[in-house]
Amino acid sequence: CNDYCYLRSAVMALSWHPEEVSKLMVAEKNGILHMFNIVSYHPILSLDCGDGPLLSADWSLYNSLLIATSIR
Repeated sequence: CNDYCYLRSAVMALSWHPEEVSKLMVAEKNGILHMFNIVSYHPILSLDCGDGPLLSADWSLYNSLLIATSIR
């Protein structure tokens, strides 16, 4: 992504973590998981979770390094 990132499918989940308040997790239906820095408006990383569609995603409240996804 350059200065702007565009999502390519519907957003299935959004999440903030209480210990990572400047980060936003966005999970797209096509199976792509993104982490964005909401202060600088820049992407941190994107991860392809496999063949979609992605049904849901959640960021663990107990471990900020753990994100789980559900794909059909």
